[in-house]
Amino acid sequence: MATMGVCTHCALTAIIALTVISTAFGKVIEYEEVRKLVKEEKISHHEKTAEKNQRNKRNIPSWAFGANPPGVPALGPGDSGPVFVEGSPWGRGGSSAGSGSPCKNFDKGFYDLVVETDGQGTISGPNKNNAIMVSFSGGWTTPRDCARQALAKIDFDAGAGRRLRIDMCFKQPQGFNINIGDSISNNGYGGDGNHQTNDAEVHNINSNFYAYASDLLSATQLVNDPGAILSNEIFSMEVRNNYIGWANSLSISSKSSSALFALNHQYDQGPHNPGTNSIVYMGMNRVISYRQDRIGRGLCSVGFKWF
Repeated sequence: MATMGVCTHCALTAIIALTVISTAFGKVIEYEEVRKLVKEEKISHHEKTAEKNQRNKRNIPSWAFGANPPGVPALGPGDSGPVFVEGSPWGRGGSSAGSGSPCKNFDKGFYDLVVETDGQGTISGPNKNNAIMVSFSGGWTTPRDCARQALAKIDFDAGAGRRLRIDMCFKQPQGFNINIGDSISNNGYGGDGNHQTNDAEVHNINSNFYAYASDLLSATQLVNDPGAILSNEIFSMEVRNNYIGWANSLSISSKSSSALFALNHQYDQGPHNPGTNSIVYMGMNRVISYRQDRIGRGLCSVGFKWF
């Protein structure tokens, strides 16, 4: 009976050991499965995580859209979308929050044109071929209020490239700060005043960013990105034919559609403005076709760079 007791004890010990091993092995399998899922999730969100890691390493919270610089990988296999560029304005002497305009030290030498919408407002830069024509059109001129309004006409045929990067420095986004559209009568929420069939547009309302298709898709909303525009930061965009990219210090996104900006001489039947397309318009602290109830303040400086 004593021998039987020992054997029973041994058997129980063995069973317990096997149970522990089995449980542990199960946990290992479960852990590996979780790790696999996490890895897949990270891969599926490569655009955000990879760029965020790059930003944290370099401590340069800004973005650029253009040719891929040496040593900086693209966002993903075969991705021709926006890429990270070290020569960003924040890495070249950008100012800190709380110093009036967040673009106090905005590197004007980097851009083809810079529009400052703080105080009286200024326009500077080489702007070759007058590719970007800007005029001020009202608003408030109180220093540090960033409430001057401006309207730009941007000609992609005259520009020094077919891709335009737009860096926008915000104090705090309020109301309608940016409105970029195919048509001179765009004024937010899609559609226009019947000038063009190609009438895609993007705009913000406070910190939220939106994009609307042209009449080709009945002014369908293509982008709804809440909280995309951050206070005391640079919000960057790339504009090119049938494409937009946008980014802040936390994320980077893009959208392609044949119903987005028509900038490759697509014929437009009008009716009020027929012909080929290669121009977009941009309202700063206002919509393109002015409306008193669609204005904004908090956009302080805008830098334009052709690629």
